[in-house]
Amino acid sequence: MSPLDVPDVVAVPMPAHRAATYPGSMDATRILRTRPGIAGDVLLALAVAGVTAAAQAANLRGPGGTPLDPLGWLLTPVLGGLLLVRRRFPVAVLAGSAAALIGYYASGYPPVGLALPLAGAVFSAAEAGRTRWALGVSAAVIAVDYGYRAGAGQDAGYLFGYDLALTLAVLGGAIAAGDAVRSRRHARAQAAERAALMAAQR
Repeated sequence: MSPLDVPDVVAVPMPAHRAATYPGSMDATRILRTRPGIAGDVLLALAVAGVTAAAQAANLRGPGGTPLDPLGWLLTPVLGGLLLVRRRFPVAVLAGSAAALIGYYASGYPPVGLALPLAGAVFSAAEAGRTRWALGVSAAVIAVDYGYRAGAGQDAGYLFGYDLALTLAVLGGAIAAGDAVRSRRHARAQAAERAALMAAQR
């Protein structure tokens, strides 16, 4: 070989697992892969916060008569923010949401409803297998809310003939939906376990 001859350079492909990664390159897609269900949690939180904010903006007349102030407006971010940790702390989220609503109404602020602001937390508790907690907290909040409103002189026909039925339907549906999701998830896990056992026995 003469000094002018240059040997060919053989390119060695980099293994796929050695592909370069760069700090700070995590995007929304990777976050959603890392934490399954976070998109649904965010959407649920936004939906509950949106419904609550819309009801507050309507400024309906209630038995309390206290005008909305910055403290009253905190109900919206509190209810929405709690739902962001609903998978880790379903009972705490349920209790916190119920306490926030009771405190809001006890302060005399304009009504925002009961079923829709609480539905996300009730659904989350039932989905986590805490159905008794969902039923018990729902019953307690309903008793406190409707007892207070009846004592404040609201029309009993509307209160117990229409509004209570609607609240029971929404909260009952949320509990049933959460329990159904939990049951389907459990059934899929059992099916996957059986498939794995059958594959191991072959």
